[in-house]
Amino acid sequence: MEWLIWFVFLTASGYAWAADNNPLLVSTDVSNEGYFVLNWDTGNEESELVLEQADSERFDQVISRDIPGTGAITITGLEDGTYFFRLRQDSGPIGSSVQVTVQHHSLARAGSFFALGAALFGTLVFIILNGNRKANL
Repeated sequence: MEWLIWFVFLTASGYAWAADNNPLLVSTDVSNEGYFVLNWDTGNEESELVLEQADSERFDQVISRDIPGTGAITITGLEDGTYFFRLRQDSGPIGSSVQVTVQHHSLARAGSFFALGAALFGTLVFIILNGNRKANL
């Protein structure tokens, strides 16, 4: 059964690569945590590339970063919104662009995460102190 899972995975991965042949891959389509990873491999580590970031598919206003031919970068600090990324060389864009939507957790949800963490911490401190007191009797 395990071979079937690997077969489906490899077949699907190969199909996606053959259909798009895009050297730029993104770790997620929607980022709720505010960060994501872009990976690329052009097959030439010595080539100099530019990673372009834009707010629209037209790439009207671009933020550029010089990057090596193979590697990864973690993108952080973006506000809520949709962003587009693509690789570029002197001759023009390489492959197609990738799209990422940043949608941070709401303040209420973040507050509930904090409250749950505080309750677990308080429970742990209580158990440790209570166990220590019983050990000293």
